[in-house]
Order: sequence, then structure tokens, then C-alpha cells
Amino acid sequence: MKTVTSRYRITQTAGTGFDRSRKYRVDGYNDVFPSVTTILDIINKPGLHIWKHRTSMNSVRTLLEATSAKELGRKDDDAYTQWIDETVKRASSEPQRISTSAATFGTNTHSLIEKWIADPSTEVPETHRVVMASFQAWREASGLQLLAETNDYVIEQKKIVESDPEPLDTAPLPQAETKPKTKAQQRKGFTRPPMVPIVPKGINGTEVIVCSPTYGYAGCLDAVAVRTKPGGNKSLVVLDWKTSNMLTMENALQVAAYAKAFEETFGEPVEEAWVVRLAKSQPSSGDSYNTTSTSANAPMFEARQVLDIDGTFKVFLNTLDMWRNLQRPPATYFSL
Repeated sequence: MKTVTSRYRITQTAGTGFDRSRKYRVDGYNDVFPSVTTILDIINKPGLHIWKHRTSMNSVRTLLEATSAKELGRKDDDAYTQWIDETVKRASSEPQRISTSAATFGTNTHSLIEKWIADPSTEVPETHRVVMASFQAWREASGLQLLAETNDYVIEQKKIVESDPEPLDTAPLPQAETKPKTKAQQRKGFTRPPMVPIVPKGINGTEVIVCSPTYGYAGCLDAVAVRTKPGGNKSLVVLDWKTSNMLTMENALQVAAYAKAFEETFGEPVEEAWVVRLAKSQPSSGDSYNTTSTSANAPMFEARQVLDIDGTFKVFLNTLDMWRNLQRPPATYFSL
């Protein structure tokens, strides 16, 4: 068994209120490190804009079809205008409602996978039967062993908890802004609470917090696994679970950044980085999932390996540079 110990003490914080982005503090460094996902959020996602538009329009159609022509004929001008405004408002909020629901499902799936890794007898709710069957199908077909299932490596993280008597440094944790979002909130004396520490979970090789002081970013990767090569040599593999409808270039940048940060944090090389997309429901014939079964009801998954971690990481660094420049005030670029 080999123990791999973090070189850094790291505090992970999550924004509350309107600022939900994760940030990290690393001992010995005054700057707050942005998370990998925060950095990648600057990449334009045209497909997402198309989806939002289509979803809103479909919602308008559904709402209109649910209101009979006879009902519309009885509306006076003011009531009809109000009804149109309400219909558009509901349609406009539909993409956000779906996105929030999907994010919640993804978070719950990550938590359930961790619980299952620690205890395979964990009860799976009906809403997550398919996605967990997909995870188990991937696990059997992957040829990998999760660290929690093997004694090859033990990861020790230096993490800050609220009861830790040793302060990170003399600088306080970043606080969320207290400016109210609306006048109504201002009248009610509304303030946003400060960010709160998140304590990493204790399952070996899952929710591993990594950082790169060299480049000034950090993140929390989903899992680390081991691949046993012919001859018995073993190598480390970084994994990230997804429950989205598709995989994108950003997913490759994300796991490549995690792989390089893992190497810097723990001093161990990472030879592979994978993104695994798990089916949330029984896939249709057009979905691009991998399966080793010919059964129509077989659990599906899509597993993609980053072909060139170093080359992909260079693209991530370009994105990081762009993110940093976008944090600068407009006066940096315009003459006064």
C-alpha cells in the first residue's frame, strides 16, 4: 500500500446567495484560487443558447394549447394582455427550472455514487435506479479499480475544517458581497451571508481536492482509480462523472486540469483522464452511449478518454489566462 499525501492545506468554500462559484485558499498563498469549473464558465456555449430558445418556445406552445380558444375569447383586453405577459414569463423561466432540476439530479447522483462506493448495500431511490445501473455497468466494463476498492494507494488530504485550531494564514476568507439584489430586499434589510467552508468527504479517492499554485487554480475531482497494466505495474486515473445530455470540449479541459493539479498536489503522475457520462433514464436509439450488451434495456454509459492530457491542459491554460484578463476592470482596456 502506498500513501499519497497532499503537499498543501486547502480550504474549499462555496458561495451562498447570488455568488455560487467555488473558491479555494491554499496555505502560503494570499490569492484566492478560482475553481476549474468557474474558469471554464467563460467559454461560450452556443448549443445551450439554442436549447434555451427552443425550450422557451415549446413552453409557450404548451401553455397556449392548454388554454382553449373559448377561454381566450372571453378575456377583455387588459386580462388578455396580462395573460400573455404571464405566459411569456413562465416560458422564459422554463430553461432555468430544467437546468436547476438537472443540476440537483447530478449533485444527488455524485453523492449516491460516493455512498455506494463506501457501502454497496446502499439503498438506491427509484429516481436514480437507471443512473446507478449505468455507473455499475461502466465500473464492470472499465477495467479500473476505484481507490476505495483497492489497497494500492491511500490519499491523505490536508484539509481545513471549522474546528481546526491552526489558522490558514492571517488573511480572512473571502466574504460574499452584501449589496442587496433588489430594492425589496434592501427594504427588508437583506444581506448575503459569507461563504462557508465545505469539508471534503472521507472516502478514499473520491471528492479529491487538488490545486496548482504554479498556475493559480484549484478544483475537486470526482474520483481516482488504478489501472493494472500487463506485468503488474499500476497507474493512476482521474475520473469525472457527468449526467448531462452530451459531453463537450470543456469536459476534456476540466479533467486535464484536474490531472495536472493532482500531480502538483500529490507528486504522483496521472496517466489517464476520463469523463464518464451516465444515463439518467433509459436512452433512446439515437443516444451515443457505449454498452457491451445487446439488450434494449441495458444500462448505458459514455466513457471518453482525454487523448493528450498535456496538449489539452495547454488549452485550459489559455482559458485561464482569458478568465484572469476578464476579471480586470474596463479602465484597464479603455482610455479615460
